[in-house]
Amino acid sequence: MTDSPASASEGARAPLVDAATPVASTPWSRLAPAMCARPGLLIVLGVALAAAGRPLLWMNVLIIPVDVVTLLLVHRLLRAEGRGLADLLRPVRGGDLARGLLCGLIVVLAWFPASFIAGLVAYRGPMPTAAYQSVPLWIALVGVTIMPVTIGLAEEALYRGYLQPRLAGVLGQARAVIAASAFFAVQHIAFAPFDPRAMVFGIVRTFLAGLVFAGLLMWRKRVIPLAIGHWLLDLLGLGLPVLLWSLQ
Repeated sequence: MTDSPASASEGARAPLVDAATPVASTPWSRLAPAMCARPGLLIVLGVALAAAGRPLLWMNVLIIPVDVVTLLLVHRLLRAEGRGLADLLRPVRGGDLARGLLCGLIVVLAWFPASFIAGLVAYRGPMPTAAYQSVPLWIALVGVTIMPVTIGLAEEALYRGYLQPRLAGVLGQARAVIAASAFFAVQHIAFAPFDPRAMVFGIVRTFLAGLVFAGLLMWRKRVIPLAIGHWLLDLLGLGLPVLLWSLQ
């Protein structure tokens, strides 16, 4: 007796796995590098650029190899569980683009109150408008094509896909959300290493955005829609403004 085409098709579909489910018994020897490696790399790069007098817009390019290292790190950490990066990102379903754009829209809308709160904390008002230096067009093009894709994949795979559920297995869900969002925020020191108020602004705003991403993980239960949403946020918030400035 052979399977019908319908049953064969259903069997070929990978089951949906709840990526937000707490993962117990992850040792701190794996959690520590997951928490510290990416923030550490980015902060070192940011400090080096600022100390050398180079525009921090170069981070739009330098962050791409850091994203690759981040994805390799997540893959290596998952291999200790008998899994891999592909297992974290799959399955990709029809309609994921629409779900991801919805997640992105939610985060973009949350970005405005997060920026307002961060401005009150850091500046007691709105953050001063940034004036970009001369931006080479090629850097701007990287910022609207490659950079949002790699950041979206790397940060959602690391902070939400890997860290949040494993910290939940150790600390509980609420503390895990706060901790993963905090490390997600701390890495943004790299974008204002010698400006304390801008640093506080970036940390507070990104921490609040991280809480929204954490909630989206518990709602959507998969990483791919979050990565698409993160891509949209960075495209609109980072890539396009720099491109428009470079064209002036």
